Amino acid sequence: MSHLGKAVLAAVLVLAGCRTPSQAPPRPVGRVLACMMKVDGDWGLWLIYLDSGEQKRINRRDDCGPDWSPDGHQLVYSDGERIRIMRSDGFNDRALSGGPGYAPAWSPGGKEIAYGTLNSIQSRSEEGSETRVWSVADVVHEHPTWSPDGKRLAMTDSAGSLVVTDGTTEKRVPLNGARHPDWSPDGKRILLDAQDDVIRALDLESGEIRPVGNARGQDPSWLKDGSFLTTWKGSGDGVACVYLWDAAGITGQALTSRDEVRDAAGNW
Repeated sequence: MSHLGKAVLAAVLVLAGCRTPSQAPPRPVGRVLACMMKVDGDWGLWLIYLDSGEQKRINRRDDCGPDWSPDGHQLVYSDGERIRIMRSDGFNDRALSGGPGYAPAWSPGGKEIAYGTLNSIQSRSEEGSETRVWSVADVVHEHPTWSPDGKRLAMTDSAGSLVVTDGTTEKRVPLNGARHPDWSPDGKRILLDAQDDVIRALDLESGEIRPVGNARGQDPSWLKDGSFLTTWKGSGDGVACVYLWDAAGITGQALTSRDEVRDAAGNW
């Protein structure tokens, strides 16, 4: 190889080794909580790396409702005005094209993100090129959650019902104040919370709504293995903590303790 060729090759190798964080692929991050956390009096969106103990604040917004992509490499959230996407390492934070939105939820296939607007539930492809309207109504629809096959959405409305739709037909179930639905990985149940802090589940086959073991808290969020998270100020807790519950809701384990948290979602 000529001296010029060696010089060019060396320059290429140097550039390849100096890739900026925004260009580098996401590193494996283990078990990570994305949650709203109140630190020194201010709410913000934080990533809590459970395996290492590291904590990283992403922004100071107080209206986020984060959700993980199915592969755990990206996170979607609302900054209070727009839906935003970022990588699991905190880089490449960008706005999803389109208008205002809140309470985003990533589809099981990873290709769409559902979210609420003032009078509808919509979904949009990650790159923003395709939009689908799932439900439009005079009452507010919020907190969409996907069925495991990605063919239906469930959401609550301000009239107090759970709405399950395939985008064409809708089924409504009165909830008597329950909120924040999250569809189970096996497709059989939808978790809900209520003002009494009792976590309940709608059995989609029987239509019954029952308490889930001893589970308590707000904002229930399923994990891939069938366990789930809530935020709860349990007995002896100074602030609301993130709790990990087994699928039956029998045993709960506090994952945080120092700062008040809400809207927790896990990537594992």
